[in-house]
Amino acid sequence: QDRKAERLYATGIENTMVSLPLGCTDASLTPYHVDRGELFIEERFGSNKLIDAATIKRNIELTRFPVPADEDHQDTVNYPGLVRAADLIGQLSDPRYLQKIAALFYEFEETGVNKDLGYKNPGHLRQNYPNFYWNVVYPYIEPALQYLDLTLEGRQIIANLYANVFRVEHE
Repeated sequence: QDRKAERLYATGIENTMVSLPLGCTDASLTPYHVDRGELFIEERFGSNKLIDAATIKRNIELTRFPVPADEDHQDTVNYPGLVRAADLIGQLSDPRYLQKIAALFYEFEETGVNKDLGYKNPGHLRQNYPNFYWNVVYPYIEPALQYLDLTLEGRQIIANLYANVFRVEHE
């Protein structure tokens, strides 16, 4: 259970808590968001006989990103893999996604991701977006795109997704 007055937050990993420095944002909890989501489901629905908390937690687990290399996380066609694809597609197909890259850069700065990936500024993150999409994201969403292609709304989502990628590729 989070203890906000003390700036202590559950990580979702066993009983571990993390202390957030004064002035940081909720982005500091990003490294724990999957585990915290699973903890939420367990706390709220773990003993509910009508809700399969284990299945929900499995679906949440596969939204972990970067995707762990183990075989279990490579699923792209079963429901948990499709949930991950929906999560990624939902973010990256946002017509305003490219406008949000600067804010994403500063979230990455807060969590240390920029240092790990070598991003120096928001423009650098934007410049590397097509490479990130094609080499990191696309293999995990490609099977799901066929389902979106079945409806007019789905085709619009795909068009938005590719418009973002192609816009940066041709800058």
